Amino acid sequence: QTFFFVIRDTNPQTLFLFFPETTTMSSDFALVSEALIEDRIGVKKFRSQKTGLSVVFVGVPGPAVNGYFCLATETDCDDGLPHTLEHLIFLGSDDYPFKGVLDSLANRCLAIGTNAWTATDHTCYTINCAGYEGFLNILPVYIDHILWATLTDDGFYTEVHHINEEGKDAGVVYCEMEGRENNMISRMYRRLHQLLFPDPSCYNKETGGICLNLRSLKVDKVRKYHEDYYKAPNLTLVITGQVPEDKVLEKLEEVQAKILRKAEERPQLLDFSRRWQTPIPEFSASVTSTIEFPADDEDTGSVIVGWRTCSASDYDTIAALVVLREYLSDSVISPLQQEFVNIAEPLCSSLQFGDFSYSTIGIYLMFQAVPTAMLEKIEQ
Repeated sequence: QTFFFVIRDTNPQTLFLFFPETTTMSSDFALVSEALIEDRIGVKKFRSQKTGLSVVFVGVPGPAVNGYFCLATETDCDDGLPHTLEHLIFLGSDDYPFKGVLDSLANRCLAIGTNAWTATDHTCYTINCAGYEGFLNILPVYIDHILWATLTDDGFYTEVHHINEEGKDAGVVYCEMEGRENNMISRMYRRLHQLLFPDPSCYNKETGGICLNLRSLKVDKVRKYHEDYYKAPNLTLVITGQVPEDKVLEKLEEVQAKILRKAEERPQLLDFSRRWQTPIPEFSASVTSTIEFPADDEDTGSVIVGWRTCSASDYDTIAALVVLREYLSDSVISPLQQEFVNIAEPLCSSLQFGDFSYSTIGIYLMFQAVPTAMLEKIEQ
């Protein structure tokens, strides 16, 4: 069985209890909303009345404490600004201007290191600790790296892009994107995004960056992006596990104090407008696109079929789509499996559904290892 549980304080449901901006155990934070999952896991969202910083507590049972520190990140170009920032955040901050401080502290706090990911519409930094004590120790240090990263010239050249002693393009971010930019899956996904979410929507941009743009990207542009997006009102801390809420909010007081000190000189630090509000153009007609890519095997290819469906707040339609996908493809006796895979001359080796969980949901069906001669027949 597949279950979806979506928390959106902007779209009230019967499951939610909403509260006025009342003061909690911390004078800065107010309880915004509260929910109960499966009658046993409590979810509470707090927001700072002074800085706009949000904290979500999810009372998952067990000793592990996980932190997911998320920011909405939108870009209108293929420079890879969200991705480059994700890498540069770990190279040092105002109070801890050295690379490796976070990982060293994580080991002392019984944590499994630190990590992060860049998605199309957000960037998330993670930490996994055994017990809440270590989590409380690393929390302000981690946030210091996120909000007050050093973003030095040397760090940018080393981590993002430079020319090495052999005259070749190098850099951690550059090599990562070079390794996947032209493979089949990346090229198909990118083209599908361009078709499902055409300009001026930013959902079709390559947030990891394309190599051509990374070669010309400058650190000043990354700094400007950090200044625009890495602000307290755009930061939500999602904390799962058995953590005393009052201790976390108390620990965040020092974080709040630094934000307010800096905001006295730069008031724009507390000013942030909601992102991802650009309307997505309507479709005028169905589109078929052919993509060529370098490969050792020319005997097979893949086909991907995409649809733009409903709003992310249309829960009934989303649930119906999940059931439909399961029915059509989940087992060997499913209709699509019987029609394309489990036949005398298979049209593909496997097929699967996937989705893009944005403000407007996109879904796709991928046929893999399709004989080249059969590519057009799949469409038919």
